[in-house]
Amino acid sequence: MSAVPALKIDNIGKHFGGVKVIDQLSFSVPLGARTALIGPNGAGKTTVFNLVSGVYPLDYGSIALNGADVTHVSQGERIKFGLARSFQNIRLIAHLTALENILLGQQIRAGGLRGLLYPLNVFRRNKWRDEARAALCDVGLEAYGDDMVGDLPYGVQKRIDLVRAELARPKLLLLDEPAAGLNPTETEELQAHLEGLTERGITLVVVEHDMQFINVLCEHVVVLNFGSKIAEGTPEEVRNHGAVREAYLGREEDEEAFSHAS
Repeated sequence: MSAVPALKIDNIGKHFGGVKVIDQLSFSVPLGARTALIGPNGAGKTTVFNLVSGVYPLDYGSIALNGADVTHVSQGERIKFGLARSFQNIRLIAHLTALENILLGQQIRAGGLRGLLYPLNVFRRNKWRDEARAALCDVGLEAYGDDMVGDLPYGVQKRIDLVRAELARPKLLLLDEPAAGLNPTETEELQAHLEGLTERGITLVVVEHDMQFINVLCEHVVVLNFGSKIAEGTPEEVRNHGAVREAYLGREEDEEAFSHAS
């Protein structure tokens, strides 16, 4: 692993009114790692993603991507530092096809007026469309390329959303509940696909409630509660941490998920 982390969060904070949503939070994500950010509902996980991606400004602290300080860099500019993300609530454009949605993810790389025109089908044959179709084929979704996204099953939409984020060619990919709503077969396919991404050099940070999925996929886990870090380490280390059990694993089904994950 490189000495320079893919993501470094240093003493960050975010308040909404008088509520401390994130408070003095620090952690680093090693380059090439698969890191989970977990915690009970309301712990601040998605807020952290919004701070890292520039949706919200920090109240204090700093954020660095691959050694570059992006604390005051705009949301759009952070993409140029190698950042991409998916969302808990899918943000595909329902009236566009699967292929056209993926083309939108390539715009940051295409650049200029011509790049903006590709999703509008002005240029029917080009390397971007060929790459988008190949990406769909790689994940077994080639049959859906010309279908309107709004007509597709939820599980297929989730996978298209992931492919769109990948085609921005990120160095760091933030995934907000990528396994939510997937059946067991789809979840296994997603796990194998994400492992393949890290083999290609993409660092992953995953927010997910499926503890078995996290235990299998991730080697590094950061646990939040009320906007603060309460534990960090391997899945086994956080599984045996007293504060984690109290804050996050109090429910019998969650305890069982941690205990039986392979």
